[in-house]
Amino acid sequence: MAASALTESDKDEAASRLEYWLGTDEAARGSFRRYVDSSFPGCEKLYLSLKTGAPVEHDEVDDGRLPRLLVDMAGIELFEGGGGKKLRSMILDAVRAKDSWTIKRLSGAKDGGWGGEAAGRALGRLRQKRWRPGGSWARRFVRELGFPPQFSGIPSPPEPENVEIAEKRPPLGTLKDFQLNLKSQLAEAIDGGGRCILRLPTGAGKTRIAAEAIVDYWKRRPGGIRWALWIADKEELCEQAVQCFKQLWEEKGAGGEEFRIHRVWGRRGMPDPFDRGIVVAGIGKLHEYTKGERGRAPGRLGRVGEELGLVVVDEAHHAVSRTYRKVLASLGLPRRAGAPGGAPLVGLTATPFRTAEGETGSLLRRFNRNVLAPDPRHEPVGRFNGQWKEWDHVVDELTRRGVLSRPTFRPLETSASFRMSERESDYESGMSQLPSSLLDKVGMDTQRNMAVFEAISGEADAGKTVLFFGTNVNQALMMSKVLNDRGITSAAVTGGTRYGARSEYVNSFREGRIRVLCNYQVLTTGFDAPRTDSVIIARPTSSRILYEQMVGRGLRGSKFGGTDECTITTVLDNIRNHEHGRIRMGYEKYIESSGIMAEGDKDSMRSAVRKMES
Repeated sequence: MAASALTESDKDEAASRLEYWLGTDEAARGSFRRYVDSSFPGCEKLYLSLKTGAPVEHDEVDDGRLPRLLVDMAGIELFEGGGGKKLRSMILDAVRAKDSWTIKRLSGAKDGGWGGEAAGRALGRLRQKRWRPGGSWARRFVRELGFPPQFSGIPSPPEPENVEIAEKRPPLGTLKDFQLNLKSQLAEAIDGGGRCILRLPTGAGKTRIAAEAIVDYWKRRPGGIRWALWIADKEELCEQAVQCFKQLWEEKGAGGEEFRIHRVWGRRGMPDPFDRGIVVAGIGKLHEYTKGERGRAPGRLGRVGEELGLVVVDEAHHAVSRTYRKVLASLGLPRRAGAPGGAPLVGLTATPFRTAEGETGSLLRRFNRNVLAPDPRHEPVGRFNGQWKEWDHVVDELTRRGVLSRPTFRPLETSASFRMSERESDYESGMSQLPSSLLDKVGMDTQRNMAVFEAISGEADAGKTVLFFGTNVNQALMMSKVLNDRGITSAAVTGGTRYGARSEYVNSFREGRIRVLCNYQVLTTGFDAPRTDSVIIARPTSSRILYEQMVGRGLRGSKFGGTDECTITTVLDNIRNHEHGRIRMGYEKYIESSGIMAEGDKDSMRSAVRKMES
């Protein structure tokens, strides 16, 4: 079910049922308003300012319009999560007061006596029932209480099996020359037991190159390697790797040989150490296995580590964090290259550096300072000159070839200025990122929001497919709501969006059924929507890495199924610490060091920054 499957009539009907159950007396209306305010703080003021196009003196939507506002923001996820559970409990209390026989039908009680005591017990049980989107209880709840059936939610697809078994198919497709060259270097590093980082811009095929190198390595050493481990930090990245391995083995594997691909994330645990194959694992799941291992015999990770033939770290710039360090140590990989023991280690990233002082050096040392670039000594031999060692040349050449889209960077200037408290300044200084309390203030600024809304709607009206990075959760939700009011199909995805709904929204965006996808704190990695030809970044960050990851979502070129050109619009923010010193933002660091941004765009962005400073 796509986000657009909710019609205006569906929304009106759901709002009417909320009004029926929760808006009948002053006390109930007050409870409902407090629920909306606590679930989406500041949403009413944000909505009114965007709707009217001007600052508002009051921040309350009329009681009669509040149910519809909630429906617009929550959509088919109205009854999901912790907030949805609270809303269901409020409705059940109202149902018991109005019509206890509905409680009886919901509970499935048999015919017979039905008094206050029985209704109370049934109500307690109903409050505790687990909500599974699209499940039988969810469908019964919305049916009995008169809500449209879509509000039972989108069911998540069944979890795939822990193990994929792939068989050979006739080979299809080949890598591009620069990909073949990098694969050749990867093979040399792996065969020699070394370490390296494969660096390519987002959209240039790092996953495919590494997966194909591993499959070839497996074929060269039949029976000689028990495990290869691929580590990623998001489920989407893990599943992307699984599908890439499966397809490659079916196309290029050794005929008749079974290739086992083990999923290890979520509720899926490590395979038996005496099995064999590729383990694709989430870092969070692996970290669970490290707890309590100190001073004991090797745990499950240690036993697998003893048989490891190779480790790959996707988004390798995370590899120096405490979580990754602990997992890699449990696997028997020393922190520094050249120390005794440990399997070959490969990192994949477009950004092989860190924000915090000293961490970039630690990251590069872990991978033996070996950052791969196309080299004339590797296949295809002689095709790449020394210029390919320069990042700017790689970006320029891949853009010229259509592997990357050609970006145009546009600054979006607003009059907004923000000052952090002393505590917020200390957090930013220590964590090298902006605190959520500041992002909430920025996300509520009326003038800034109106400028952002006009930028999004302008790109959508021009026929572009827009990926919007919001300032905070409420801004992402509210932008989507007001865009839909404007007739621009939109959906919002945040960290709290369930997997089933998130997958449906992303697929609708890829297929063009949604013009604008608004998001907060997701989709910076592990997200592929080649049709994207406009990225609007309203999420302030002092991290160049995070900014570059957001930019990268729009850089897949036409030769790889993307677009020839992409517009990158960045909201410029004047954010100062408590002593009035201006925070240097991620886009400023990107301007100085990126080969992706053209000189004319750099000049335009620098000019806008100077104007803002003055």
